[in-house]
Amino acid sequence: DSLPQEKKSVEDIKESKSAEIKELTLRMGKSEDDKKSTLIKINEVDTQLADLEARMVKLRIVKVDLVKDGVSDDKKIQKFGCKRQKLESYIENVLKKFKEEEVSVNLNIKDLRRRSSETSRSIENLPNEVVTYPIVQPVGPNRGLLEFIDKQIGEKERELECPVCFEVACAPIFMCSELHLICTICRPKMKECPECRVVYRGKPRRHRYAEKTAEELVRLRNERSQNMD
Repeated sequence: DSLPQEKKSVEDIKESKSAEIKELTLRMGKSEDDKKSTLIKINEVDTQLADLEARMVKLRIVKVDLVKDGVSDDKKIQKFGCKRQKLESYIENVLKKFKEEEVSVNLNIKDLRRRSSETSRSIENLPNEVVTYPIVQPVGPNRGLLEFIDKQIGEKERELECPVCFEVACAPIFMCSELHLICTICRPKMKECPECRVVYRGKPRRHRYAEKTAEELVRLRNERSQNMD
């Protein structure tokens, strides 16, 4: 009797343990599935990290390039600032010279007018018999004054000569960054300065000094016309 009983006991134990083994097997399978899922997530995170690291490397390169560009921009700003200061100083000196020349011209004109007036008065005060001499001619325009004005007009016209059409420029007069003038008719036709070959950029720039010279030229021509009357 004991043998069948022991056999039954073993069967019961075997059946009980089989159920436990089955349960453990199921749990192991689920754990393996969870592990696979976790590994997949880890791989996804690793991929994302790799992408972020690659992007960071690219961003660092971009940053380095931007820093270089910033340094280059600083140098350009400094260069353009120095160039602008030189141009402003040049324009200031040119305007100063122009004013000095204008004062000198006005003084010379006044002096020539005074001498002309003195000459006219001297002729009027001559004795009548001298006036009747055949060699005395009617008083005409002051030749010295006219020669002086003609010389000034010639100089101004040469200063205002357009390097493209060779005509005397009148306002508005334009220029390149190096202050070479060009007339209002030729400027729209040109892409670069005919003197220095600097490319024209942006809105046409007015040459204020040349325009002042053009105004002086008109004044001198009017002055000559008045002295011819």
